[in-house]
Amino acid sequence: MKTEDKDKEPDMAEVVLTVNVGVDVIDKVRSGQITHIALDINDNNYRQILENNNGHLLLIVDEMPTTFHGCYLYNNGVFPYAVKDTLDFLLLIGNDDNCLAKIIGIDTKPGIRFRFQGQGKPSVEDPKGDSCIWEIQFEVVPVPKEPKRYLMRWNPSVSSFTEMDYAKCIADMELLTEDILAKLEELRG
Repeated sequence: MKTEDKDKEPDMAEVVLTVNVGVDVIDKVRSGQITHIALDINDNNYRQILENNNGHLLLIVDEMPTTFHGCYLYNNGVFPYAVKDTLDFLLLIGNDDNCLAKIIGIDTKPGIRFRFQGQGKPSVEDPKGDSCIWEIQFEVVPVPKEPKRYLMRWNPSVSSFTEMDYAKCIADMELLTEDILAKLEELRG
């Protein structure tokens, strides 16, 4: 991690993705019955999920395609985009209830495939088409309102991680937690 990134305050839009779900989904995430949340990547949410560099999506392909629309690109079943590595939490909101969930894993798969015929022209569903709507699946665990506490041990004489690094990590986590709790309160409004 670069030094300037360490000192940068976390941006809520970069680390938390807000998703509207039913209250039953929130209850099942809290109880551990639901461990995965799947979303279609579409024109409304791709900027919150995918890495963005100066307004351009980062594509992990050998050759940049000449045209693509939103997040539609089949790429032989290999997910071609970079998921934000800063995305840490899903904030699940349903009616007056909400639940913060930590993202512990991400998987992707192509959804409906179609032939993209150019901007403004209708897309034709085709199982061998060159485009698709990608689905992203987040593996999550609920963040308890009362955090668990752990006893951490480490030997500073054999580690490059210093006490100052530890203090900075704690301060950053407290700041991020305060921001998330403030956002929750604002949403409860």
